[in-house]
Amino acid sequence: MRQMTCVFLILALLAGVAAAGDVTTVEGVTHVRNGAQPSDGVHDLKLEELWRRGGADDDIIFGVIVQALVDGDGNVYLLDSQLSEVQVFAADGEFVKTLSREGDGPGEVRQPFDMLWMPDGSLGLVQSFPGKIIQVTLDDTPAGVFQQQGEEGAIIAVVEAEGGGGNLVMGGVDVEITQGGQIRHMFIAGYDVAGNETARYVAYDVNWDFRNFVLREREQYLVLFGRWDVAADGSVITAADPDAYEFRIYAADGTLRSVVTREHEPLKRDEEGYQVMRNMLEGMKRQFPFPVETEYADYESPVNTLFVHPDGNIWVQPMRGVRGQPDGVLAVYDVFSPDGHFLRQERVSCPGNGMKDGIIFAGRERLLVVHGLLDSMAGLFGGSGEETDEEAAPVEVVCYRIVE
Repeated sequence: MRQMTCVFLILALLAGVAAAGDVTTVEGVTHVRNGAQPSDGVHDLKLEELWRRGGADDDIIFGVIVQALVDGDGNVYLLDSQLSEVQVFAADGEFVKTLSREGDGPGEVRQPFDMLWMPDGSLGLVQSFPGKIIQVTLDDTPAGVFQQQGEEGAIIAVVEAEGGGGNLVMGGVDVEITQGGQIRHMFIAGYDVAGNETARYVAYDVNWDFRNFVLREREQYLVLFGRWDVAADGSVITAADPDAYEFRIYAADGTLRSVVTREHEPLKRDEEGYQVMRNMLEGMKRQFPFPVETEYADYESPVNTLFVHPDGNIWVQPMRGVRGQPDGVLAVYDVFSPDGHFLRQERVSCPGNGMKDGIIFAGRERLLVVHGLLDSMAGLFGGSGEETDEEAAPVEVVCYRIVE
């Protein structure tokens, strides 16, 4: 028994050493290679339901809820991309008001995809095209427009924006029209208060040749759509490789500081996974006035989303974290220290479907689950949703307090 105990202790110590991450420096860049297991095991994120709105039995109707923020009084701001407005709810879930509306006038926006607090305290609504941030105060007064400076006539779409440490960062696409197609310059870049670019963290090109057009899933992966964030010190974290469990940490000035990886087993895509991606790409195909071929990956991208927690830790939702979880577990997050060491896993236990429902962390104490997010997004992009005779359930938002 004593010998067995010693064996277990040795294995535990070895596991701890592996989980701490192997650190090397290559050409001035720190590389942290983590094992498959965290150093501090698996924790259960304790949640207390505070309120729920929307759904079949409520007078509140949501379109596509893509972002949520919370203010110092506990009010929750829900950005509805389809309705082009922000619905505001009190800490107890009572509806308070709406901010902004669809249009092109002051304080108005069209199909915003993201929302953030601006340096002056106003609310910034990220409009995709033409790409800009529409600012409104919390009493719905127009507060200006933030737009990056570029060449005259440039076609720029902005998908997401985040800020921290005085660094305002936007991610999007700069479209260059070519003979028979276009080159889509994907970017994540930092800007000063005047809209001048100060740093570029991610840049790569996708060539669309309309004479023989194939819509490839991996090219649409982007690092956008929840796979990057800005820390409180202005540093930028990105997961740009669709085939690797890897994220990179950049200083605000664009200097690459760290490359962080984690051992993982590639996840073969099942029929549900194919259907999810088909719903999205079929919607994109309908926007083209000519036949479009599609090409799908056989394996899921390891990193689904990531964000920086207010405590500075980096939370990564791997695709395995939303696939094949037991009943009652919505998702599992891998939690890394600010310097990239795999600390623990956090299990989010509440009703829902990790493949179809959205999870939004709003500050330290609020977590929102958007039931029906994926189906609503497929509808927004013109997708068909699942092939079923049943009508999709109305979107419902449930707000939880994070107990610990």
